Amino acid sequence: MAVLYHMTPYETWLHEIRKRGLVPKTGRRGILADSVEPRIYLFEDEATAHDGLENWLLDEFPDVRWFAMVEVEVPDEWIQADPELAGSFYVTQAVPPAGLRLIRKIDGGEPT
Repeated sequence: MAVLYHMTPYETWLHEIRKRGLVPKTGRRGILADSVEPRIYLFEDEATAHDGLENWLLDEFPDVRWFAMVEVEVPDEWIQADPELAGSFYVTQAVPPAGLRLIRKIDGGEPT
């Protein structure tokens, strides 16, 4: 099993993810290319996840102040390296709530 990290708006964590788990989705997020295959994007460590927050996630959610850093435990064989961003990975399988743990609630600053 591997431990990776996911960033999301805190309200999404609170009302959806912690209850239902992470579900792969399609679409664009930040600098990542459009994906035809539903995916969950993850980071290799807390520092890389925080960089992702500062470098593009805040731009994706300009009206959101609070974010959740979530620890995600997944089988090694699920993990695919994301060639678009160093230290970034993705999985295509849903991750149940039992494989998730809130690491911290992060203040992204005043919404723009």
